[in-house]
Amino acid sequence: MENAKKLRETLRRGQIPLGTGVSFTDPAITELFSHTLDFAFIDMEHNALTLETVQAHIMATKGSDTAALV
Repeated sequence: MENAKKLRETLRRGQIPLGTGVSFTDPAITELFSHTLDFAFIDMEHNALTLETVQAHIMATKGSDTAALV
């Protein structure tokens, strides 16, 4: 979880992290948001996301400081 450093530091400083819930299938949107958010919560409980779709969302956060939480 190399991406989670920014999220952990934000929480350690007592600040409120900025994130979003992901319930859509297009990982391009996750990639777009990943340059400004601390975390992206990929919701598999209330959606019919496949494992391949979840993997694509996680891969979309690579290269950024956004933590992917599933």
